Amino acid sequence: MKKCFETILCLVVCICSMLTVSHAASDEYSLSPRYNNTVYETTAFVIDDSGKATVSVSYVGYSGITSGATIKIKLQKKFLLFFWQDVDIGTDNNTWVHEVTGDSYSASHTLNLSKGTYRVQVDYEIRGTGGGSDIITKEIERTY
Repeated sequence: MKKCFETILCLVVCICSMLTVSHAASDEYSLSPRYNNTVYETTAFVIDDSGKATVSVSYVGYSGITSGATIKIKLQKKFLLFFWQDVDIGTDNNTWVHEVTGDSYSASHTLNLSKGTYRVQVDYEIRGTGGGSDIITKEIERTY
């Protein structure tokens, strides 16, 4: 019995000694992904005190590498605690779609909203010669 206990204890010590400890990076030194065709993208969603919502999107690519992008923006309103419904923005599939060329782009949309919780979903597909397209998805939630 003593031999069995010693063997198990030895295995536990060996396993524990192989584990590594990692520490989360602070916000100041956080890592961000490296993309093939994109230096960075920026997505913003704000609702002011009167219910005016503004969605802003932009990207900056590499000169001579980034050739263009497809940016899709969908606005949704929360109902029944867990469900989301598309907000009627007057476009096909209630989605703003930007098909653009060039190594940088920015756009914004505004509309008036009623009280509630909203989220914007933005899908970027940024193309270029730096490799496969960069696929970036952002989701921001706000309450008015």
